[in-house]
Amino acid sequence: MSNTQDTPSQITLGDVLGQTYLGLRLVVGSNNDLKRLVSGAHAIEVANPSRWVSSNWLALTTGLRLKSRPQAQRELIQELKASGITALGFGLGVNFNAIPKALIEEAEALEFPLFSVPYTTGFAEVIAFVNQSLASPHLNTLLRFVSMQDYLLSSLSEPAPLSSICNRMSQLLRVEVMILGTQYEIIAFDQRHNDVNRHKEVAEAVKRQLQIELPHLENASSSQRKDKTGHHFRPWTPSSLNESEFDKEDRVEAAEYVSAVIDFNTIDLAGTAISVGSRHAIVGWLVTLDTAASGSSAHLRLPLLRSTAHLIAATLQQRENSLRATDIKRRTLMKELATNPSIQQNQTSSESHTSLRRHSVENLISIGIETESAGWILHIEPFELPRRGSLTINELNQIATKVVYLLKSPYLIDLLPKGVAIYVQDEDFEFESFVNALVESTSFLIGISERYVGLRHLPQMMREAEYCLSLLRETHSMTGNIGDRVRSFQELSLTEFVESYVPKTVLRQRRLSLIEPILNQPTLIRTIRVLLKQNLDINSAAKELDIHPNSLRYRVQKVESELGISLRDFHDSVELFLALRGGDSNG
Repeated sequence: MSNTQDTPSQITLGDVLGQTYLGLRLVVGSNNDLKRLVSGAHAIEVANPSRWVSSNWLALTTGLRLKSRPQAQRELIQELKASGITALGFGLGVNFNAIPKALIEEAEALEFPLFSVPYTTGFAEVIAFVNQSLASPHLNTLLRFVSMQDYLLSSLSEPAPLSSICNRMSQLLRVEVMILGTQYEIIAFDQRHNDVNRHKEVAEAVKRQLQIELPHLENASSSQRKDKTGHHFRPWTPSSLNESEFDKEDRVEAAEYVSAVIDFNTIDLAGTAISVGSRHAIVGWLVTLDTAASGSSAHLRLPLLRSTAHLIAATLQQRENSLRATDIKRRTLMKELATNPSIQQNQTSSESHTSLRRHSVENLISIGIETESAGWILHIEPFELPRRGSLTINELNQIATKVVYLLKSPYLIDLLPKGVAIYVQDEDFEFESFVNALVESTSFLIGISERYVGLRHLPQMMREAEYCLSLLRETHSMTGNIGDRVRSFQELSLTEFVESYVPKTVLRQRRLSLIEPILNQPTLIRTIRVLLKQNLDINSAAKELDIHPNSLRYRVQKVESELGISLRDFHDSVELFLALRGGDSNG
């Protein structure tokens, strides 16, 4: 029986060029050329190199005898092509700073592979890699895998690390790569395959296959997920928690995480998806799809997917931590600025900027908020509040997530007992489309402030948005009409505008004092409200109340007598109208 470990392995030009630490770059050649076999490598600077280099070898040269000799450059390519040499590697920085033009042109004409070798890489390193790879079939695989991992790991230093991971994995494995979130939304993808519709098809294919193979992982929280043996995946618990709440034997170590691999195959799609696991649960899916160029590194795909899943999990966790820190910053700034007595509406721009320095202008700038740009405040509450009258933190966070999902503008946000207040700043903010999308998709009530320039108006905007929301709460009717769920301060009547500047407690006391004699007579209160609604038309009001006009006149006289007013007097009518506007009285 032959020993397979003693059998020389076969490596390809693609395997050699794939060693990122060598820094080799294919200048002339195609994907098919990468499949060319490599049986050795040799550096040669003499004439007629084919006498010294065998077929299927790599020839390496610095061009010592090619200076100012374009014809000799062309003849070199012709000789190597005729001798069956796999490719020519040209060393830069010794005799030439760039590969000679004639050499490139002839290589292109004869379709002969040509690659560059950087000055920092000695020919001995290239030759050593080839020899070691041929000597051991496992060493080549190990070196290539480590090189791939190193290449992917360096993605973390890129501005968009997840996109960089997808691009580099696609390049290494010659596959299509994307990262899906927990709801199968697209988080990142390689730029060579940016078809949005195809991405959606892939996401659906992964979801369907997951439902078939691993239904226990589909739409389940981390506490509900089980492995194939039926055991629950327990969330990881920090050691700082009280040990009495979690027995040590039930604690999950940091190294344990949810892991699942599925293959999917449809008419148009074929690929693999591996779960991206954190210490708590599945946080996404890394997906690769076969392409026409797939195959040369297929044996490395699954190990590379597993190691990259760790990398993506760490990146997602880092991003989540960063988003959480930014979210806390937004809430803190919103709360401070909306209640800061040192920021006055009548301050000049320079005075306001001086006050804002105490609230860290740098923090505002870091999240895209400018101190002197225009913005609005939206006060948002669910139509149906729980009986306890306030919302939990989780409920508030869910509302905030829905609102922020629709935003593409800089914003500040604060969580309130019954809802959220959000300050949106953008000169080109598509205000109406945002509000319509929010109201149409959810049962929210929204109070909107005036549009002001400068953060010094933030307390005023907060008060206006709250007042508009209070008006919606008084009507308390949910219809299909968006106007019944949204009130803007800009659209208030003059009466509502004036009332907004009076503290609610003061206004309530004043109203009650005006109608105190009839407070306990709901019939009279309802009668006067209907009469005012019908513009003091006795017949119309009597018809709505379903009473005789004379009975209505009697009630009016009784109200006038007890309140000491006359509804024929315009000022008395207006005062009574304002007193009955609130929801403080019965009837």
